[in-house]
Amino acid sequence: MTTARHLSSALFAAVAFLAVADDAGHAMGYILPPNGGRAARRVDAAKSRALLGASTESELPSRWDARDYKWVSPVKDQGDVDTCWSFAACAALETQLLMKGKGTFDLSEKNVVNLHGWRYLNQNTGGFDYMAAGYFIRWAGPVAETNDEYVAISTNWTTSLPRAPIAHVQNVVYVPALDNTGGDTQEARQLKSAIMKYGALSASLYFDKSYAKGGAYYYNGYEQHINHAVAVIGWDDDYSTGNFKESPPGNGAWIIKNSWGETSGDDGYFHVSYYDRSFGASDFVAFLPAADDEDYDVVRGYDIEGSVIDASSGIDSTIIGNYDLQASVFTAMWNEELAAVGVWSSIYPTNSYEIYIYTNVKKGASKPTEGGSLAYFQKGTLDHAGFTTIHLKAPVALADRTTFAVIYRQTGTGRSTHVNCSYPKYYPKYCAPVHESGNSYFGDCNGESGVDGASWYDGATIHEKDPGRADPDFGSWAATIKAYTRSTVRARAADSPCEADDGNRYLSYLIRTNWDFYIGTARTFGASAGLVGANGRSLWSSWLAGFEPSDPADSELRVSIAVTNGVPYLSWSPDLKNERKYTVYGRQSLDAGYVWTEVDNGKPSKENNRFFKVSVENK
Repeated sequence: MTTARHLSSALFAAVAFLAVADDAGHAMGYILPPNGGRAARRVDAAKSRALLGASTESELPSRWDARDYKWVSPVKDQGDVDTCWSFAACAALETQLLMKGKGTFDLSEKNVVNLHGWRYLNQNTGGFDYMAAGYFIRWAGPVAETNDEYVAISTNWTTSLPRAPIAHVQNVVYVPALDNTGGDTQEARQLKSAIMKYGALSASLYFDKSYAKGGAYYYNGYEQHINHAVAVIGWDDDYSTGNFKESPPGNGAWIIKNSWGETSGDDGYFHVSYYDRSFGASDFVAFLPAADDEDYDVVRGYDIEGSVIDASSGIDSTIIGNYDLQASVFTAMWNEELAAVGVWSSIYPTNSYEIYIYTNVKKGASKPTEGGSLAYFQKGTLDHAGFTTIHLKAPVALADRTTFAVIYRQTGTGRSTHVNCSYPKYYPKYCAPVHESGNSYFGDCNGESGVDGASWYDGATIHEKDPGRADPDFGSWAATIKAYTRSTVRARAADSPCEADDGNRYLSYLIRTNWDFYIGTARTFGASAGLVGANGRSLWSSWLAGFEPSDPADSELRVSIAVTNGVPYLSWSPDLKNERKYTVYGRQSLDAGYVWTEVDNGKPSKENNRFFKVSVENK
């Protein structure tokens, strides 16, 4: 068996990597997430079964396969690259898109691998679904395979450019791990219910070819590590023990979609025994695209990678149970409304929440509520472990330049403190990302003090200000809170840069970021949006893209603009590639060296023209 490839000599002592290829040369690439797994496995399976839609065994068929409903996208081949985790995540999302009637999508696994945001984890190091989750929920993707084609040979790997996503992921569901003692346990029945509800989930196992027989796999050894990620799409209670190389204690198997091409296993699929010792040792993950009522324009958040660690697990952190409050402070960039908030939790259904929205707060103050007033309050109960988008019952109006705080309080019987931080295993201190002061806060309510009177600590200096409770090895922290808004600025009727924009100032502020925050990643910081405006133009606040002449009738063209680190990137649907000639007017190039600065008197200057038009012509 081949040995793992390493991140770098500097990190080798900090990160122990696993075997990444089996004896037949198939690449794998799953590595354990921080803390060796997730606190989601603490979830009481008996309590959560009803949430997944099947409360008794009689409601579950003896066999179920998502392929029977045409909900599974074609099998792919990861080649010799350690990217199984991205294939498993994309497979799960592709199935969701099919189930929701969005169509058949071939998503770019390469874009996930290149732009997930975790330093020193790349196509040669392996990964895990935390990385895919962070990429999806900040709307860095997904993008189509045709826009960023996969490279199946690691030595030929290429970079990726940020593009506007073709779908918005709004929820990430974690389903607890298995106990591997058959298909009739509470955990197994819960997984079956989840498969019926979500079609496909990302899963993990330890794979060693010596335990495989054709398309059947049963591992009964005692290896402690997991090395491969797949998608589970069904089960068969009657799958015979005689199919396996060594007979397990009983019949039954999970149906698996692999990423080694159609020539492996049974046309790219295989069965893994209910009694396999490794399958589902970590929790299962479903990625859910936006529902019809989740048509948000902008997502804001300081957690580029999403949740780096659920600190409440307490395996190697001193912050277990210390903080029941998180807060993020943002600034509105034009007239918009706050419509939803996204939060993480590994506990349900008993983990209830409270959401507080304060407006006109003082940026950079000692607490997130300073100078502001309470504009909105909502409480409820989270219905799944993972990432949840909470819809506000009444949107909060935000005028241009309004600074507002989103506060998330856990009020249930347990705490699940998901933190974006410089986790030592993947972020040595000398290269740790530094979160800016005044963006994120953590605290606790001290009994009945309420959020305004709570003990608050700035995430950038929490380990210095609250010693003994905040582990200094984790460096600066960012809250894992997302804020979803809709623009209330009407689309222009014409494309003149000097035309009044309904009395609103042009976009003149983007949340400031550190260029070194994530070198070589998407660095989506503060906003990502693609709005279709009037007369077939694409509008991103005051950034306007029109096209002339009109695109030919045989191809409906949509121009989308994503803003990454203050730089706009254009993407097209469909991607016309070399069939069209694109000309950008107003800027010769949209490179990172161009600084988008303040606009005086609501009008763009000659040096800082935010408007550009795009001409689309036949070649």
